[in-house]
Amino acid sequence: MLWSRSMRDKNMLVYVFETKEWERRYLTEIMKDTELKFSEDRLNKDTVHKYKDAEAVIVFVD
Repeated sequence: MLWSRSMRDKNMLVYVFETKEWERRYLTEIMKDTELKFSEDRLNKDTVHKYKDAEAVIVFVD
């Protein structure tokens, strides 16, 4: 994952999709200054409207 310094320094709203528990713990630890919201949804054309306030998204694929 590419994560620039400017993104880390800003308190951003980031939605994270399709994660396992250990991934949520890890991201929460390394991105302390970022507002992370984890979703059980899959991000697709039918769900994207729910996340219009996101400044960034992270999607994990199994």
